Amino acid sequence: MREIVRYFSTIDDMVQLRERLKKSGAQQIVAGLAGSARHLLYASLAMAEDPMVIVTHSMQTAEAIVTELSEWLGDWPIYLFPERELSHSDLIAYSPELAALRMEALVALHQGQAKVVVTTIRGLRQSTLPKVALAKHALSLARGQEFPLQEVVRNLGTLGYERAELVDARGQFSVRGGIVDVYPLFGSALRFEWFDEEIDSIRLFDVETQRSSDQIAQTTIWPAREMIADHEQMVLVADRVEEELHRHLSKLQSPDVAENLRRHVGNDILRLREGIHFPGLVRYVNRFYQDHYVFQDYIAHNALLVYDEPSRLRETMERVAREEAEWTTAALEHGEILPGMVDAVHVESIFHTNAQRQLFVNLFPRQVAGVSGAQIANFTMRTMQPFHGQLPMLKTELNRFQKTHQHIVFLAANEERADRLLRVLEDFSIEVERRSQFDPMAERPMLILGSLSSGFELPMAHLVVITENEVFVNRKRARKIRSDASEAARIKSYQDLHVGDYVVHVSHGIGKYMGIETLEIGGVHRDYLHLRYAGNDKLYVPVDQIHLIQKYLGSEEKEPRVHHLGGSDWVRTKNKVQKSVRDIAEDLIKLYAKRESTPGHAFKPDTEWQRDFESMFAYEETPDQLRAIQEIKRDMERSRPMDRLLCGDVGYGKTEVAIRAASKAVFDGKQVAVLVPTTILAQQHFETFRERFAGFPVTIEVLSRFRSKAESAKIVEGLANGTIDIVIGTHRLLQKNIKFKDLGLLVVDEEQRFGVTHKEKLKQLRANVDCLTLTATPIPRTLHMSMVGVRDLSVIETPPENRFPVQTYVVEYSDGLLREAIERELGRGGQVYVLYNQVNNIQAIADRVVRLVPEARVAIGHGQMPEDELERVMLDFLQGETDVLVSTTIIETGLDIPNVNTLIVFHADRMGLSQLYQLRGRVGRSNRIAYAYFTYQPDKALSEVAEKRLQAIKEFTELGSGFKIAMRDLAIRGAGNILGAEQHGHIGSVGFDMYTEMLAQAVRELRGEKVEEKVDPTVEITVDAFLPDTYVPEPAQKVELYKKFVACRTPEEVDDLREEIEDRYGSLPLQVENLVAVARIRAYAIRYELVSIVKKGTDVHISLSANAPRGLTGAAVYELIQLYPKRMGMQSNDGLYILVVEGRGISDQDLLQMILRILEQIGKLLNKQEELQNVQ
Repeated sequence: MREIVRYFSTIDDMVQLRERLKKSGAQQIVAGLAGSARHLLYASLAMAEDPMVIVTHSMQTAEAIVTELSEWLGDWPIYLFPERELSHSDLIAYSPELAALRMEALVALHQGQAKVVVTTIRGLRQSTLPKVALAKHALSLARGQEFPLQEVVRNLGTLGYERAELVDARGQFSVRGGIVDVYPLFGSALRFEWFDEEIDSIRLFDVETQRSSDQIAQTTIWPAREMIADHEQMVLVADRVEEELHRHLSKLQSPDVAENLRRHVGNDILRLREGIHFPGLVRYVNRFYQDHYVFQDYIAHNALLVYDEPSRLRETMERVAREEAEWTTAALEHGEILPGMVDAVHVESIFHTNAQRQLFVNLFPRQVAGVSGAQIANFTMRTMQPFHGQLPMLKTELNRFQKTHQHIVFLAANEERADRLLRVLEDFSIEVERRSQFDPMAERPMLILGSLSSGFELPMAHLVVITENEVFVNRKRARKIRSDASEAARIKSYQDLHVGDYVVHVSHGIGKYMGIETLEIGGVHRDYLHLRYAGNDKLYVPVDQIHLIQKYLGSEEKEPRVHHLGGSDWVRTKNKVQKSVRDIAEDLIKLYAKRESTPGHAFKPDTEWQRDFESMFAYEETPDQLRAIQEIKRDMERSRPMDRLLCGDVGYGKTEVAIRAASKAVFDGKQVAVLVPTTILAQQHFETFRERFAGFPVTIEVLSRFRSKAESAKIVEGLANGTIDIVIGTHRLLQKNIKFKDLGLLVVDEEQRFGVTHKEKLKQLRANVDCLTLTATPIPRTLHMSMVGVRDLSVIETPPENRFPVQTYVVEYSDGLLREAIERELGRGGQVYVLYNQVNNIQAIADRVVRLVPEARVAIGHGQMPEDELERVMLDFLQGETDVLVSTTIIETGLDIPNVNTLIVFHADRMGLSQLYQLRGRVGRSNRIAYAYFTYQPDKALSEVAEKRLQAIKEFTELGSGFKIAMRDLAIRGAGNILGAEQHGHIGSVGFDMYTEMLAQAVRELRGEKVEEKVDPTVEITVDAFLPDTYVPEPAQKVELYKKFVACRTPEEVDDLREEIEDRYGSLPLQVENLVAVARIRAYAIRYELVSIVKKGTDVHISLSANAPRGLTGAAVYELIQLYPKRMGMQSNDGLYILVVEGRGISDQDLLQMILRILEQIGKLLNKQEELQNVQ
């Protein structure tokens, strides 16, 4: 693509434009270009300019420009500087992604590395930290540098980094002995190791595995916030603000306003005094720095400033100025701020520069208000017409282009699509040359890889660009976004164990985990897990038995009943659940066997049409999606009817998987029925299917309440005579008068939402057709695995790659916030959910929205409305007839409206985390940045429960443990959906993990699988072997490491774990070396099938079974004794050889090493024995 940019740069108009822009203070207007052609102009200028800043009116346009410039320029350094959100509101927590992008752009400009920066007019004028402060606080560290660890830690705190136990999110750091981990706002995570006062090494590390990789010589850590201040500065500012507050309070007439101001500003003063960095600190920026600094001040004097649509920029700034003035007036009147806390916006200075050159880009040739004497350069462009698959029309146009000697370029997003495009063009005798890059000397049309939003014709450049969008049908394009650790990776750690968590002990039942304690027993120090049971009974479990304990995973709402140690309750509960689980397993196995023996239609392998259809998908499939598609196709190609359940979170791409299955059925001459629980969903699926099948001879219809009688009758007739290929409908599809000519596939969405009678009819319908059921409740992998062979499950656990995380804010409610959030969303052509969960007051909230944002079209939706009225409200919202939907939590389920990208939740502190998680999933369904505002009422004092809930939401915002709780709760709900509601109680009584283990065992037994229980060797060597607090201070990390030790089955795995521990925590102290040695001994014992290794007094007894598959012969045992003839003897007892190793007079460490050498020798002798047997 860059070759096209280079070619465009050589045309006369561009050469002249660049020449005119060379003059200092130049002002130039360019008119006539739009869309991708305009972005080509920007790319061409970017190659000549250094740096160039493009200013646009909205974040959406800024993102689109960044995406297309990346396409035109490849790996060119292009930065997005987003505008700061909600600078007025009192945030408790917010997502860090936008803050990271801002800081990355500031640093790149400061260092002169940014070739192109794209921002909005609001972002350009927003205050930020001065350049001097940024340079002063850059923390440069190098290997071999003397820089005390505590000094670095203090600096990180000043830079706004948060200390954590384990670094797994940007803006965090952790300290473990002489090791510091830091995850900067951008770039890789870093691990520093000290030797005394000197930095001994700097390594990159992976936040998911916590393992380090490459060493680097030096690095610079930049601030994590735009407000940098040490404790001393913050105290000075607190004094200053307190003085201002007293002065202002003395002038106020209203006691209520004074009280409000005292509360608002007083809270900030307290946090300033304590040195707490809080999101609202930015309001005091002009109290910290003498000079008022904005983003524009970072732009070099020699830079080129490009204003995209200057008239829209002026309109935006006028609106912003009006909103800011209104907000400031209201905030002063209500006592929310002090005077001078908000910067005034001056519209008249909108195009003021610091001597930078300026380029104004308009669609139409006209002068720019406030700019005099700028020359206008007119560029001629024609937008490429859409051909919608009409290839003869495309051929005619190509002939016209070729007669005028245009360079014709076809673009395809990837190799697969390029092959498809080439095939289609060849079918119509359109000659196209496949090339790796654009060549202006080529005589025939070229096909190269690239992806733009639209094609165009530039007559003055003799250039024609045609994208897939014009050849086929319009497609959405995915944005490329750098993704950090995936959400799926975080799900797996929802079993992190913390003090106060409930646990399930296999033998003793449910108790409470009270932490890890180091106990001295018989002169030896070991770590034990302290569990508390009913009646304050205590149980100390050695850490090498950690596998007998699971974290209790039950419902979020209620706490489990704790058992008595030694009581019979637990045994009774286990037996009851075991019986129920066995019944379920039996039912599942019978169903499975019946289906295996039922004849059905075997679909043919994929056709060329199928492959063409699949290559039309606008996004990159996730690995989980591809796997699910393969599993479904494999089922469909078998002769027995498919009955597969597809589980995946909202927005993880289940619909596309269902569409692939439908296309396979239709292209094999069969009909498809898609059954959904609501009319709205039917309408949505209808539109999605219709859009995906455009350009293919497939007839799709929808049968629901929104169809008239005549239309419905026609659809019923079409299904019977086979003229309709795919029908989407509600339970109306299950009525008696519906007959299919040749139904091949039934897709059921959210089956658990249908009634009993509908489910019975479904059973009859799916008897011998292939059936695919979709559910949005996530199913955990453990449950999935336990049902292998009795229920066909496909699971989509990974979210689509290119989805920008929903920007989540936890914030005190104010009318200003409500207005600002709604106006911003409407300003970019989007829609808003306002969630208020009390039906009796919902009208008042809707009236408030109308009062605050009069231009918004507002509707109300809640579960107590008549069903048809609610459906009409929802449909209007879906079709864009209304802008704001004020509703209860009914939006939790099923609705998928990509145009809704702002969610405002009232009283978020009263809701469960899993509920908030699902609500948040309602936005962020398109390629725009989405916002979720979880608000709480500005009460004078929050209750303790509400405060805990807000803290949890804060963690959940940062994808921390709250996110894991939400996942856990949803997982249990998912299990209930699959196995039946009555199982929910059983899961609660034994915990989720034990339940799934019981189910897996019942299934294996009933299928006649012999499961030999492997008895691990007993290893009891009394030495000080544990993780000291001074080495691993965090209890949760200790538990994780002990689990890893117990999971090691081979010496190689132990060595790998030793490496990981040394990497994360530094050199191993003696107790940890002992722990590693004992783990290696255990691993060798497992490998060589030894019975036990036990220390008795000063001696160690190694028991070898002569009958084991890998037992030693007498001769080999004799050879083994020769290794330490003075310290080793042999006893024989009931088929066991017992090697007695004398340990008197040697240290624990030497004894451990001696045992390891003996075990290694056993391995050599066993291998020698096997070789001899093989020869014989």
